[in-house]
Amino acid sequence: MVRFFVSLAMAVSMFSVIPVPRFEWKKENMTYMLANLPFVGIIVLAAVSLWVFISESLMIGGILNAVMLTVIPLLVSGGIHMDGYLDTHDAIASYGDQEKRREILKDPHLGTFAVVWAIVYVLLYFGAVSEIGWNMDKAVILGMTAIISRAIGSFCTLNIHSYGSGFSAMLSSASDKKISNIIVLVYFAASVGIIAVFDPALSVLMLIISVISVLALRGIAYKYFGGMSGDLAGYVIQLSSLLMVLAWAIFEKAGVSVL
Repeated sequence: MVRFFVSLAMAVSMFSVIPVPRFEWKKENMTYMLANLPFVGIIVLAAVSLWVFISESLMIGGILNAVMLTVIPLLVSGGIHMDGYLDTHDAIASYGDQEKRREILKDPHLGTFAVVWAIVYVLLYFGAVSEIGWNMDKAVILGMTAIISRAIGSFCTLNIHSYGSGFSAMLSSASDKKISNIIVLVYFAASVGIIAVFDPALSVLMLIISVISVLALRGIAYKYFGGMSGDLAGYVIQLSSLLMVLAWAIFEKAGVSVL
């Protein structure tokens, strides 16, 4: 039990900007780090809910509300997943071989394609949240998508072979994969279930997007890179988050959502 909470603290420290006590980076302390990556989504849930409460109290809407709902998930994570998302786009767009693409993932410089895709991502996410009529129930749903996307990232890292000996491989090898997969699936199932309480049809939509995201990431990882990496985990977290919010906005505009 102590090891679980140490791993939880290390996951929060690594994947968010929330200050927590630091622990030694050794294998036994990292056993459940990947399993608890979705916990950071709970922090996003708290931050989004607080903002929606403030915006409702002060009657803030329109552009400022959409901007805050766009940047809060990025601010909570410190941009760590967005970094992987942008590096992956740079690497895929290079049209090099697997080795070349791996080198681009490690390159700290920002390429042209990363800049383009950063703009595209922010515009699409901002546009999507602008079309959703926000209340506290929907704040909870947005928080659930943050948990789901991180569960997808954890699941892929645990179950797709990592190339090389980078951070992703280190976390994966340090994990108790059987128990970690169970914990990740509990986070995932609980989040989808909570969405179902508010809107059953929307929960099915989120489930479909999750499956598509995992299958797409698996194909990209093996085709372009020869395996999984931390940047690819960030890529699928951001991609699935964007797809869920976009689909949700379209869902609502089509009049299918019950909220």
